[in-house]
Amino acid sequence: MTESKKPKTAKKPIKKPSERTVKRAAKPKAKKNSAPKIPSNSRKIALENTRLVEEAQRLLKAERQRAAELAAINMIQEKLAAKLEFNEMINLVGDKISEIFQTQEMSIRLIDHKANMVYFPYMIDQGKRLYEDPMPLGVGFTGNIVRTRQPLVINRNLQEYTDALGSFTIGDEPVPSLAFLGAPII
Repeated sequence: MTESKKPKTAKKPIKKPSERTVKRAAKPKAKKNSAPKIPSNSRKIALENTRLVEEAQRLLKAERQRAAELAAINMIQEKLAAKLEFNEMINLVGDKISEIFQTQEMSIRLIDHKANMVYFPYMIDQGKRLYEDPMPLGVGFTGNIVRTRQPLVINRNLQEYTDALGSFTIGDEPVPSLAFLGAPII
């Protein structure tokens, strides 16, 4: 019987901890100030939700404004039904219009076609009540509105229109206006 020799396997030398090689997955480098990654569909939904919230807020504000205007109209109708004197009605309407439009300058003008005169039963300038004597009808914004029987809206180049139509400012210390709105009530 022969004895078989087992081949000797070479032992690998044991490495010290400092010599060991450890393969690790490389960490991804984080970008500074980067937003978390959101799937594109989620981003679209978030943007649409933001747009819808803003639209809802705009509509709510418009609805509240409309409700305030209707409340003012209802209050004016109630007062008219109570048969107020004419000057009281003018004051009531002027105060409410000024409140609704949040204006510091406003007037209600009445036209006497027989006398060809403009009367100012209600006028405020810089929030203060003014009393102006009647004037002849003909020039200015009022004359234009009476002639054309159409509203007049000027929201830019007001001084050019003022000069072209021969209009002027009424009040003790006029402050330049940026816009004008006038409408005939026929």
